[in-house]
Parts: sequence; structure tokens; C-alpha cells
Amino acid sequence: MTDGLTGLANRRRFDQCLASECGGDCATVSRSLCDDRRRPFQVVQRHLGHLRGDSCLRQIAEAALDVVARPGDLVARFGGEEFAVILPNTDSEGALDVAGEICAALRSRKLRTAAILLGS
Repeated sequence: MTDGLTGLANRRRFDQCLASECGGDCATVSRSLCDDRRRPFQVVQRHLGHLRGDSCLRQIAEAALDVVARPGDLVARFGGEEFAVILPNTDSEGALDVAGEICAALRSRKLRTAAILLGS
């Protein structure tokens, strides 16, 4: 139920949590997905190596956990370099605010790998 690299919930736990939250009223649950759609993570691994890539994934996890801290919220490693967040009792505007805060938390770390991932 836990991702070995980041310590976050894994995809199985994410799916179970989402099913549990949606069992009653899906309208009050927001889900966010962070994905490396432009593939800069592959650039990080190619130029800096897999260990630095792993370090970057851990830093993303830590930044997300710094922001997503309410009881019932869940941050998960969805797969590869994808992360997902479940925010019960949160509308889409609130979910966008949380996503922005996660990005800001990651930018504040001023990591070379994070800068590549964020396109900064």
C-alpha cells in the first residue's frame, strides 16, 4: 500500500481511497494528477542519472506532503513520475489552489532537477 521510493501511498491505496470516498458523494471529492507530459523527467535521468531522478521524485513527494496535510487527504505515487492527490470535501477551485501550492513548494526548493521538470 506504500510506494517504496517516496513513502507515499501507492496506486492500489489511491484506488481504494478513491472508491471509498466516492462511495457516498463523488461531488465533494477532488482528484488532481501531476504528470510529466512533456517528458523532461527522461531528460533528468539521461543527464543526471537515475539516482538524481529518484531524489527528485522524493523531493516532489515531500513538497506535496508539505502542502496536503488535512486528515483524509491523500498524496499517492500514481505510477512512474506521476503523482495524484485526493482531496475530500474540496471543490475544483480548492484543488487548483492546492496544486498551485504544491508547485510553489517545489519551486522554493530550487532543485536543479525540479527546475528541469517544471520547465523553469
